[in-house]
Amino acid sequence: MENILYLYALPYDPKRPRICVDERPCQLIDDVLVPLPMEPGKPKRQDYHYKRNGVCTVFMAFEPLTGRRFVQVRKQRTKQDYAEFMCWVAAQYPNVEMIDVIQDNLNTHNPGSFYQAFAPQQAFALARRFQMHYTPTKASWLNMVEIEFSV
Repeated sequence: MENILYLYALPYDPKRPRICVDERPCQLIDDVLVPLPMEPGKPKRQDYHYKRNGVCTVFMAFEPLTGRRFVQVRKQRTKQDYAEFMCWVAAQYPNVEMIDVIQDNLNTHNPGSFYQAFAPQQAFALARRFQMHYTPTKASWLNMVEIEFSV
């Protein structure tokens, strides 16, 4: 916990940004009945029935000190999806020395995912771009991207 709090207290360094990373499953739902629009003196009326259209996973990286957010929606949450998302995030920071990543200790959240998704040379180069910092077990609330998802 102290390591995460220490990172949050550091001043902004454009050569070493700090990002929070996580993903969240989402249900894709649709209305069964068309909602009735709001009219003067009447609120919008919406039925509670819905149609389930499947699920997806929203990946997000959030840089608290700048407010930058990077979001991708994917069909699932696999090591491949995580690796591709992190590769895309790294491309958003072409001129930095290292990116500090705050994330929970999920089985996909490690450089091993890069090696399952990419050739060894590319995986190694990508792994060297990130310094991983893991929130303690049962303390993922220390990851500011969790707050972003809550909002």
